[in-house]
Amino acid sequence: MLVLMLALVETPEEQALFEKIYYAHRKDMKKAAYYILKDYHLAENAVNEAFFRLARRFSSFEINGVETDETKGLVMILAKNEARRILKEEKRHRGSSLSFEEELWQEDYSREENLRVEDDHILTDIRVRKARKEIENMGPTYRDVLYLFLVEGQPVREIAAELGLSVSAVKKRLERGKNLLKERMSEWGEGEEDE
Repeated sequence: MLVLMLALVETPEEQALFEKIYYAHRKDMKKAAYYILKDYHLAENAVNEAFFRLARRFSSFEINGVETDETKGLVMILAKNEARRILKEEKRHRGSSLSFEEELWQEDYSREENLRVEDDHILTDIRVRKARKEIENMGPTYRDVLYLFLVEGQPVREIAAELGLSVSAVKKRLERGKNLLKERMSEWGEGEEDE
């Protein structure tokens, strides 16, 4: 998961700083999220989402050090806000009976989470920068859905709405695009030197 987050951070210096922040504050963030959610799995999700949000906009923050009060305050706020958002969703889902469409959406979402775990393993076994470059070099048919799903972490339904496609079309493009990406990655070989 950290590898995907680092891929969103622009410079090597920022990546090194982000990684230090990740390891220095992750545990405290998880405790704060758990205090709100009372569920370890949901707390872990909240922390991961908080770090993804930080990674996406890392260069826009003025971070002067890993252990400063400002840095700790920033990451704790991100974790708590994400935990509150998850708690609100959980309460909404528990408090009302789900419609047939919402049940289908939840099934699709849980399947997507399993696909995302598989995708995380694929991307951690390769050089993420090269994978992103391969995605960017693809035609728009596969590039857009792969980027939104693998890099931005958007659910299939959101991607479909954003691109004006059906959910089944997005799933098909994801499947074909991931197969194409795997083929291109296998062409790199294991003995390739770092750039």
